[in-house]
Amino acid sequence: MSAVTKPSRDLSLDAFRGLTVVLMMLVNFQPGEAAWPPLAHARWNGLTLADLVFPWFLLIVGMSVALAGDGRAPRLGKAMRRSALLFALGVILAWLIRPSLEMSGIRWLGVLQRIAIVYLVCVAAARRSGGWRASAAVTLLVLVVHWILLHGDPPGPAGASLEPGEGMAGWLDRALLPGRLYPPGYDPEGLLSSLGAVATGLAGLGLARASREFALPPRSIAFGAMVTALLGLLVALITELPLNKALWTPGFVLVTAGSGALLWAGLRAAWQRMGTSTPARLFSFCGRTALTMYVVHMLLIAILVRHLPEGSRLWDAGYGALLGAGLPPTLAALYFALLATVLSILVTASFARRGLILRL
Repeated sequence: MSAVTKPSRDLSLDAFRGLTVVLMMLVNFQPGEAAWPPLAHARWNGLTLADLVFPWFLLIVGMSVALAGDGRAPRLGKAMRRSALLFALGVILAWLIRPSLEMSGIRWLGVLQRIAIVYLVCVAAARRSGGWRASAAVTLLVLVVHWILLHGDPPGPAGASLEPGEGMAGWLDRALLPGRLYPPGYDPEGLLSSLGAVATGLAGLGLARASREFALPPRSIAFGAMVTALLGLLVALITELPLNKALWTPGFVLVTAGSGALLWAGLRAAWQRMGTSTPARLFSFCGRTALTMYVVHMLLIAILVRHLPEGSRLWDAGYGALLGAGLPPTLAALYFALLATVLSILVTASFARRGLILRL
């Protein structure tokens, strides 16, 4: 009886994950209003490079569920435990940035919490069915439900609205989310937008399954990705729901999933030539240590936002030093983010050499 051979690790997917983590750190280390424009989120409607990063990561979450191990989804009990730990870690990291012993000062939703929710739903969906068609059907269903709810009228006189903190999305966050909302009035990782985020993860699940089932070459994935992104623009027009990250609208789901799939296809196509290069190995390392690196960068942010005895913050001192060197504000913001990101990578590499890598 021959031994079962596990599929080799998809290093291009590791590099894709690593690229999103590096971009996420660059975005999070941008100093406020002076942020370098491509690394600043759209104020409300619209799309920048910064707005693509989190959806790409959630797309990878769904893909990883489909490609993990021998192709079978993790056990539901194991997935629930991992999701609970991720959720708790996200709450703790948010608390470190704004420590408060009052329950009203805790932000209960955030990046890791959203990843935990999407991961658990993807595992549950993967265990229910094994084909890409089922994943596509559930994704479509979630998008339709999300579209209907976004246009729904919340209780009270305000009525339907797609403005910040208004409509069904804002009402649900204020009515059902305990603790601190960020910003006041709604949460960018709030309850209703979690439906769109789940759809992004399910799209990744379907993409990986189709890629494996049909042995799709990168050019076929790229073609499907471009069609998906164009469909997203069309959906945004038809549904009258603009591309919006905070609301995670259906058009936003399709455009970001399509662009992410296109980037992955490009990495897969180029991997044979570039897989041993220094940038490829660096991004692959960042992808394999993504959780540890994210935690390290959040701890660094928690240090940088601490107030010094004279009242200023380390963040302001570092950024101010770059301004004092004569750099314009946006370039100083970019250099500050680059330095903080490099420091996070170096600290993570030091931990990795000692075997201190988080694995949930």
